[in-house]
Amino acid sequence: MVFFRLAWAMEGILRLELEPGRKTEPFPSACFCDNTVTMKRQTVITKKRRGPVPTGKGTLIGVRLQPSHLVALDAWIANQDTPLTRPEAIRAMMETILHILSKDTGEKPAKKAKIR
Repeated sequence: MVFFRLAWAMEGILRLELEPGRKTEPFPSACFCDNTVTMKRQTVITKKRRGPVPTGKGTLIGVRLQPSHLVALDAWIANQDTPLTRPEAIRAMMETILHILSKDTGEKPAKKAKIR
């Protein structure tokens, strides 16, 4: 529809300019040109996140463990009442150690060196 109106206006202008002695006037189609474009509404769909739900915002610390430490960690996990993952077990051990250290009143006295 818009193209048809524009073509009709252009044809009228061209005819006006071809006649001898006619004055040229400003482009008349600019007065009634219709450029409305309708678009479909866009729906916003949130992308599903993969993996478990985040436990909180914290700093990620990657730790490499030697096989002997992994064996000891897995043995400790096997002795627990509830099944734990390795990261959960490491967090639990760290909390336990920090709790024990917070109750410590000070450093232990240094042992005297043996004289031979």
